[in-house]
Amino acid sequence: MKKKNYYLVYKDKYDRIHCHPIGLALKLMRKYNNMSLSYASSSLNIHRNTLSKYEHEESNIPLVAFGELAKLYNMPVMDLYNEQDMLDIRININRRM
Repeated sequence: MKKKNYYLVYKDKYDRIHCHPIGLALKLMRKYNNMSLSYASSSLNIHRNTLSKYEHEESNIPLVAFGELAKLYNMPVMDLYNEQDMLDIRININRRM
C-alpha cells in the first residue's frame, strides 16, 4: 500500500500562501521560530528523535501532537491536504487563469 503524502497550506505574516509537504513545513516553521530540534522537542515533552521523524515524514503525526506543534510555533492550525486534494486545488487554480 502506497503511503499517503500530506501537505500543509498556510499563510505567512505577509499573507502569502505556502504549500509544503507536512514534514518540511514543520521543519521550516521550527527554524523560522529559531528553535533547535532539542528545544522544540523538550517543549512538547517528546523525544528529539520523534520530532525528527515527524519532520522527515518517517512517522505519522498524531492529531494532538500536530495541534501542539502549531501552538508552539505560534501559528493557527493549518489545513491538511492529501495528494488528490492538492491535485484538485491545482486544477481549480489553473482553470481560473
